[in-house]
Amino acid sequence: MPAPLPGVGAPPSAGEPLGITPAARRPFAFPRERRLTRPADFDAVRQRGKRVRLDHLDVRVRAAAVPRVGIIVPRHKHTAVDRNRLKRRLRELVRTRLLPTLPPSDVVIRARVEAYGDSFDALARQIERAARDIGRLLNPAGGSAA
Repeated sequence: MPAPLPGVGAPPSAGEPLGITPAARRPFAFPRERRLTRPADFDAVRQRGKRVRLDHLDVRVRAAAVPRVGIIVPRHKHTAVDRNRLKRRLRELVRTRLLPTLPPSDVVIRARVEAYGDSFDALARQIERAARDIGRLLNPAGGSAA
């Protein structure tokens, strides 16, 4: 077997020190502990959660122990490519703009048919508005700290 080339390391998973978690290897991932994954969790939020009305997204929120988000993107007669693009955009916006400011709550975001035509910036504005509205819903007595 030939000797390894200088400066070329093994794959990231081979020979890593113990204690390195998958999340540490993937710092930009949407962590599993921050996702709603079970259908019962989705149903509880959708049935008993408070509604935040946005132009192209339906958002439901319910107080919980830790912030978790679930995303629903129905087909709405669009292609799989369109649907996956919208899901990727929403996941990235949730990870970068919603989760850092989200109070402990379960949130379900459902894309409406109009969301398929939105740009990334338009979706970003809606997610930022949702973050503000969720904060107001879950902390109605919270005044301005300025």
